[in-house]
Amino acid sequence: FLIIGIIFLLSAQGVIQNDLIWKIILASVIIVFGISIIFNNSKVSKNHPYIENKDGLQNYVAVFSGQKEKYYNEKFQGANLTAVFGGVEIDLRDAIIDKDIQINATLLFGGCKLFVPQNVNVKVFGANIFGGTENAVGIINAEFPTIYITSTTLFGGIEIK
Repeated sequence: FLIIGIIFLLSAQGVIQNDLIWKIILASVIIVFGISIIFNNSKVSKNHPYIENKDGLQNYVAVFSGQKEKYYNEKFQGANLTAVFGGVEIDLRDAIIDKDIQINATLLFGGCKLFVPQNVNVKVFGANIFGGTENAVGIINAEFPTIYITSTTLFGGIEIK
């Protein structure tokens, strides 16, 4: 967005001709996309879904792509979800959740679907700017563990089922 703003500013100042604006914008988007692919691939080994970060939360990142993960009788302790022009889907219906956990979701023109087990509560906190959050679970039983979801969405959405 910064690059596009600079291009429009230069056009308004007469530095760039108006008929070249969209060609320059298209070329800039392709360059930024290529750079993001290069750096995203170099981070795969560092941010592999099965590697925990310093907070003990697993990282799931989808940039111009999608990522799906399903837990089968595995202990789940929380996650950081990031989707930029992409989507993340996490299926926790068969996961072992025996204590309160935290999920942080950052969505920019992206989406996230979370499927949670029937024996958990879900509380969602966050900011939505031209986006939305749908929590179809809510509080079921005070004795069940709670999944706390902190979300920041810009032109994106998160769906909890």
